[in-house]
Amino acid sequence: MVLGDSSQLLGKSRFQWDIPLYTVATCSNSRKENKELKNEKESLAREEKQIVVIGGGGGSSKTGILNKIAVLELYNGVWSQVHSQIDTLPDTIKCLILESGGRGFNCAMGNVSLRVPFDLDSFQLNLDNSRKFQADFAEDQSTSELRAQAFSPDGKWLSTGGVDGLVRLWNPTNHSKPPIVLDQKSKEEVIDLCFSLDSRFLVVTTPLEVIVWDVEHSTISWKTSIDKKESSQGIRYRNSKFVGTGSVITLFIAKNQVTKKGWIRKLEFRVLENGTLSSPKLTREIIACKKEHINAMTLDHQRQMIGVGTSEGTVSIFTFPKLKTMMEMKKTHNYFISAVAFTADGKHIISVSGDYSCMATAVRETLIVSYSALVVLLALFFLFIALYA
Repeated sequence: MVLGDSSQLLGKSRFQWDIPLYTVATCSNSRKENKELKNEKESLAREEKQIVVIGGGGGSSKTGILNKIAVLELYNGVWSQVHSQIDTLPDTIKCLILESGGRGFNCAMGNVSLRVPFDLDSFQLNLDNSRKFQADFAEDQSTSELRAQAFSPDGKWLSTGGVDGLVRLWNPTNHSKPPIVLDQKSKEEVIDLCFSLDSRFLVVTTPLEVIVWDVEHSTISWKTSIDKKESSQGIRYRNSKFVGTGSVITLFIAKNQVTKKGWIRKLEFRVLENGTLSSPKLTREIIACKKEHINAMTLDHQRQMIGVGTSEGTVSIFTFPKLKTMMEMKKTHNYFISAVAFTADGKHIISVSGDYSCMATAVRETLIVSYSALVVLLALFFLFIALYA
């Protein structure tokens, strides 16, 4: 199906859908995974195609807004085709994640996790062979909801977390097998999950705590909490992401003071000889946004850039290791950004929003000029005109 409602401007390509969007995932389309292509020209053309899966909807209420998943193709930075679409789902689609090996997607739908098989050759989703299982068990079923999911890089675990405050580690191929339950005792809702690259550690984010679990031993390796003073100021955690492997692991933590600003903190852990983590060292802290807050944070596939989407529709990119601002695009969306993800080739950052749009923004360094600096430049310009006109 060719796209009928897309536009391109200033390094951005917009796909406008008919539902609010809450989640996005991207799929690798490298030459190594497509060895049977007929010739070099076809192979190179396929490399330029980036596959993006989006989801959202109007929920289980009778709003008249459907709940959908779609597979989009981004070709040379332009939305070019819808390969597959599912629109018969009973609840809003959230937190899409790609299965290890790329043969399926898991998404949150109410309090269940839905696995949908995915054909990497035709880019088709197969709802007929999908399967689902309950993954959040809050006592009040009306509020029970799955909020976060993550596959371990080694493919051994699917982690889930939500309103009931428990993290569960499932066998990705056998959901009927009882999961390992990680209980952080606080019962705060889980809003983000991320494994370390070696799958040894899992970082769990709740609004008031960030907890690093030793996966093998099901023990807590490190924990930090919002203190009473921060809590009274409305400060909350939003996301946590791991980078690095071996003897040093880096953890990026995003937190917000709602409507005022959002921070990103960079912590470094040493992995000790006994496999435990040292106390972290704070090596960098930046204000990522002002007068808005971080709604979503992601890493590129090579884990060299951090992408951020905000409550006011801003998309920003920060580079490692110093968290230098590489790009900031205000009003990329007219409404809050729900989720962000980099394309597999790292050339675009994809953002989705409650404004019903999916935007592909080219990754490139932009000049960040503050309002005060702009005023000074204008004053100097008019002074120059007055003196030499």
